[in-house]
Amino acid sequence: MNVELKIMFRVYLKYCLLSFLFLLPLFLRSQNGGNNGAVTTESITPSSDQFKVSTIKEVKKQFVVDKNTKKRTLKYGDAFEDERESASQTSKLDFNQITDSVSSVQKSPEPSKANLTSAYFNYLKSDVASRDYEQLKQAFALDNKSQELQFEMVKYYELTTDIAKKKGLLKELNRTLNSSIKEYAHNTLMSVEKNGILVTYGKNDTYPIWVLQELEGVRKDVVVLNYDLLMDDEYRKRVLKEHKLKLNKSYTSTINILTDLAKKNTNKPIYFALTVSHLVLNDLKHNLYATGLAMKYEKNKLNNTPILILNWETKFKTSELFKTTKAGEAKRLEKNYLLPLVQSARYYKQTKETKKYNETKKVAIDIASRNGKKTEVEAIFKNL
Repeated sequence: MNVELKIMFRVYLKYCLLSFLFLLPLFLRSQNGGNNGAVTTESITPSSDQFKVSTIKEVKKQFVVDKNTKKRTLKYGDAFEDERESASQTSKLDFNQITDSVSSVQKSPEPSKANLTSAYFNYLKSDVASRDYEQLKQAFALDNKSQELQFEMVKYYELTTDIAKKKGLLKELNRTLNSSIKEYAHNTLMSVEKNGILVTYGKNDTYPIWVLQELEGVRKDVVVLNYDLLMDDEYRKRVLKEHKLKLNKSYTSTINILTDLAKKNTNKPIYFALTVSHLVLNDLKHNLYATGLAMKYEKNKLNNTPILILNWETKFKTSELFKTTKAGEAKRLEKNYLLPLVQSARYYKQTKETKKYNETKKVAIDIASRNGKKTEVEAIFKNL
């Protein structure tokens, strides 16, 4: 076996192992009749029985499992299973393409392309607690027009507090930023109280929020902590000092960081974007309350209904939401609106606000229709 084949074989084995480790928890959950999807928590029920809103658990029972096939159909956070993948494996530069390129470096007719993929691959596989940013900068120098690399460099500039360069790249990214995703980012920020701390997850929920904050001055009071960056020791040390947060000095898992961020800082308003995977938030699920496109961690019960309704009625932008044509990430992303929409609709039904109920129901059904979930979501409204 020649050197090239050996390299390809090793990369293939590594990829198979990573795929197995990623899929194993999902398989075990399905075999054990697990939660079938994101944060199945009763904590979203407000304390007031008069205005009791649908819990995630109740919603899950109605449209997560197909009674005939017993398969998952729609789950809370479903919109960002793809985002979860792109956050860890990249989207524009597909992980398979990177590994294939690395394996063929020696025979590539384009040395610059081979160097690009090799450098970016080395960056991705480096220790998350101390990324090899020299490899990232090398890749970016070879292709500074790649949106994937631009986003990674924005994170690097956030890490190094190079505000000028961060803004420069955000301007580049803003030129092609989808208006629906930008509106989603606005509504995510509006789901957070004043001076709140918001944990974001991947590319499509982080840099649009930074665009709004850094370039347009929207909700600059909100502290945005990126999921990936929290694993970096230096970044974590800096944000702890800046925002007086309590965390351990070192971690082996980002899941533990997010759990500690919530539980050790109950005096701070900690929020998690709906894009954060349910797998990550499992330990916190009984203390998370939906406030729109984010969830607030509360040690004690929170009547979230008035907050949710106030945000939806007075703070959210909805012009893009009402448009019937969407594609790609914007289309998948909008599914996260279903949770607050269903809860709001139940509130309007209980308070006999028929017009608002019908309007909210229509928006939810339209979103479900665009994403192939119309039957499941219609079933929810029949049981509200």
